[in-house]
Amino acid sequence: MSKLVPKILIVEDDDLIREIVITILRESGFDIRADSNADDALGRIERKNFDLVIADIDLPGGLNGLRMMQKARERQPGLRCLFISGWYLPIVCDPLIDEFISKPFRPGELLGCVWKVLSGNLPYPRVTIAREECAPAEPRNSGSPQRHKGTGSPCR
Repeated sequence: MSKLVPKILIVEDDDLIREIVITILRESGFDIRADSNADDALGRIERKNFDLVIADIDLPGGLNGLRMMQKARERQPGLRCLFISGWYLPIVCDPLIDEFISKPFRPGELLGCVWKVLSGNLPYPRVTIAREECAPAEPRNSGSPQRHKGTGSPCR
């Protein structure tokens, strides 16, 4: 993590949600960059190091948020991620460095999750690990993570 101000990349295709998250985090003093899709975010990660990515799981295009983080970690193996979704059950790639929060969330819940992940992610989240989506193994015919209408926040 950067010693001065943590650098956070937000990857969210919904303009309103992206702007809300940007506002909450900028007002809290974070250095924020944002993209609306996985391809643009991966290009930015190639050019700059980040302390944390906040990624929607359901992104447009060929890569969802889980696959995007798999590719991002080829460049930055320890890159932390806070996954967000209003439709998926709590799911992460690596419980040691990832967390999940359901939309809608309150500003305090988002900030709590961000600081939890940035400071070591203890206690580790009780979530499903997306083995098929995040494992660098060969692609499988596994389908998508299970969808549901999200409620609440597991970050505590």
